[in-house]
Amino acid sequence: LMKGFDIDETQAEFVAELKLRNINEEYILNRTKDIAKLEGEIAELEEILSSEENIKKVISDELAAVNKKYVMPRRTGRIEPHEVIEVSLEPEVEEYPVTIMLSHDGYLKKMTDRVLKKATTLKYKDGDKPFIEFPSSNTHELLVFTNKSQVYKCKVAAFEDTKSAQLGSYLPTDLEMEPDESVIWVIDPEDYKADVLFVFENGRVVRVALSGYVTKTNRKRLKNAIYGGSKLLYAQVLKEDRDLALVSSDYRLMNFNTSLLKTKTTTNTQGVQAFTAKKGRSVTTVGTTEEILGAGVSAEKFTAQSLPSAGALMKENDMPSLFD
Repeated sequence: LMKGFDIDETQAEFVAELKLRNINEEYILNRTKDIAKLEGEIAELEEILSSEENIKKVISDELAAVNKKYVMPRRTGRIEPHEVIEVSLEPEVEEYPVTIMLSHDGYLKKMTDRVLKKATTLKYKDGDKPFIEFPSSNTHELLVFTNKSQVYKCKVAAFEDTKSAQLGSYLPTDLEMEPDESVIWVIDPEDYKADVLFVFENGRVVRVALSGYVTKTNRKRLKNAIYGGSKLLYAQVLKEDRDLALVSSDYRLMNFNTSLLKTKTTTNTQGVQAFTAKKGRSVTTVGTTEEILGAGVSAEKFTAQSLPSAGALMKENDMPSLFD
């Protein structure tokens, strides 16, 4: 067949498989008509593709035909980009006030106002005691600082409300910390628009923008998130400048205003030396002059106008409790 009719192998196989009854004049005429029809369709398509105007007309005609066949009012509309509303895929979290309490051993209590009002005592492990307490909200986040210069970000809503007879959540376990890692401080950054003040045992103080702890991804742990050259003694969110007093191991007191500190964007910056460096000197107490000296005692002689400062030596009548 291939040689006699000058056809290829595929065509020869097709002819060979034809039933003999199909090999007649009518069959041949029908196939010839099919060829002519296909050639006409090809010519029509080539004419459409030769002109962009022809293509658009075909599209328009087909859309008009669909519109005529499926007549119904439009169910959607077009909006401008600025009208787009972002929808959060996060599960909705109930908002209500809570009080966050951290114990020395790392247990975190999330207490509602109702439980606190009814509670006469709160449960702690033997040898453990309250350490930090501050107001928060169930919709907020917490920054948990550790002795490894790391910070763990966690949502308040992730913790169950604590009853007065419960120890609370043990953070080293719940946050999957390293075996020798422990909690040293917890803060509520709220909207991350304020600063945070850190005070270290070696007398250094650091003011860092909380925006430095904002992450684009939902990371739980941030490494090198705080100055690691000394033990963290104190941390406080600064919504406005305030006075802070430090007591050294050699009984010197130095009071300063946080406006003396420049805000840093690098979270592990070493900050500035608040107490004038001296071998063996370390910070032992952090608070306000009223908390340290008592109400009504003048703090003028202890107040620094610039940093670093040596502060002033406290006498026994300034703070008897230090000398008991």
